[in-house]
Amino acid sequence: MTNKEFLIEIQGIVKTISSYTNDPFIISYSEQLATFVIEEDEHTVLLLVKKLIAWYDKNINNITNDRFVNNKQYHEYSYQTLKNYQNLHDTK
Repeated sequence: MTNKEFLIEIQGIVKTISSYTNDPFIISYSEQLATFVIEEDEHTVLLLVKKLIAWYDKNINNITNDRFVNNKQYHEYSYQTLKNYQNLHDTK
């Protein structure tokens, strides 16, 4: 996944996460992604991606099992997109 492809997906990721949580840190991390992708600051992008993946690691089961969450497939897509980006760009 290129940075441009990831940039295209970011607004969807932000809106999906914001529809579930009111955690200001998580919302802020997701909103900052676009800025740092545009600035080509891969280190900061990966840091933010890891924080969002960690949040999803803790919350994806609750999201997928919650009968009041109507956009489960978008969360699964966002989570997978973040993991794919990390796998392709994390050299550590």
